[in-house]
Amino acid sequence: MTKTAIKDEIDGIEKMTEEDFDRLIVMIKGLRRTLLEGSKILFKCPRCGNAYHSKPKFCSNCGIDLT
Repeated sequence: MTKTAIKDEIDGIEKMTEEDFDRLIVMIKGLRRTLLEGSKILFKCPRCGNAYHSKPKFCSNCGIDLT
């Protein structure tokens, strides 16, 4: 899904069901991951592959300790 399509979905956020909202969050995360993969990634979580530009203490996706 493109940024424009996601922005269109967000415009109708107050009318969304909980299921539609959850689907939107998944789409946003997927788009972000795709965009980050196209940029310079400095670190990836060894468990889930979540990408970071700087190394955090914990993975924000799966919670693994990254120290």
